Amino acid sequence: SVSESYAESSRNASDFQDGFCRYAMQYSQETEGAGINGQFGIIFTPHALKGLRLGATYTTRTVYSLTDNWRYSAQSDFDNGHHYSLNSPMGEYDYLLYSPSRISLGAAYVIGSSALISVDYETVNYRDIRYEDINGNQFTFGDLNDKLSNQCNRSSVLRYGFEWWLYDSFALRAGRNHYSAPAQWAQEKAVNSVGAGWRLGDAVTFDIAYQWMTTDSSFQMYNSYP
Repeated sequence: SVSESYAESSRNASDFQDGFCRYAMQYSQETEGAGINGQFGIIFTPHALKGLRLGATYTTRTVYSLTDNWRYSAQSDFDNGHHYSLNSPMGEYDYLLYSPSRISLGAAYVIGSSALISVDYETVNYRDIRYEDINGNQFTFGDLNDKLSNQCNRSSVLRYGFEWWLYDSFALRAGRNHYSAPAQWAQEKAVNSVGAGWRLGDAVTFDIAYQWMTTDSSFQMYNSYP
């Protein structure tokens, strides 16, 4: 949902011929809908190398059917006691949103009975994001779709981590997620984490983790001149 408001008031109503005191305007918008997609995956465990698991997953494009509802309202007050209020009719618009498909590959290797190493790679092409009207026509969103196609990128996520059980009830963990830039105006970033876990009996576990994010960006305080 989106909510915006604006208001202004006079310091001295006598400065205005109509005795203006205050004006306020509000805009509200809510979006609701549902989506559907499909996901297919496979897991392979080679007999020649025990402890290794390989996997692959394909997630289809998600089709969202969305509805925007919005309304404007305004109020004004004057020094003669008059108050005016106006509400617009409720606006409503139905449309479709297609999110891009995703492909992911993963591998995990169990070292003995106390350690685990895992690596996952996921790729998604954000240029494939599309908006359509409820009849499947892209003409209404032509400019937006062209902008998405020209300025978005194929992005990838690389995740890798390590878990080591020092004892039967205590484990250490570390991992990193690296995200490439999904669009020309976005930046690459990495999320790092370290943590520990305690197993308190068969039904109770306690985990603690610390995360921090790093990103690369460039900044130029002044324009360069020849």
